[in-house]
Amino acid sequence: MSDSKILIHQRGLAKASLTRLETFLGRVHEVTEPGMIKVKYERLESIQMKYEESQVQLEMIADEDHSEDRIEFEERYDRVKSRF
Repeated sequence: MSDSKILIHQRGLAKASLTRLETFLGRVHEVTEPGMIKVKYERLESIQMKYEESQVQLEMIADEDHSEDRIEFEERYDRVKSRF
């Protein structure tokens, strides 16, 4: 597997984690464990860091423009963070 494909896969894992948080927030009213919201919120920064690591490396080595993906992720990330 090429470096670009590995980085795209790693970036995708971070995006999937963000999607799971979006899903969680959609059903937060069902949460019965008081600390769960805090735990999920604390995971948010880690997701952003993992995405950023992969994205920066990808932008450095790839011939294609990946800026649209960054814009989309940042907008989703900000929406999710504001919902906490």
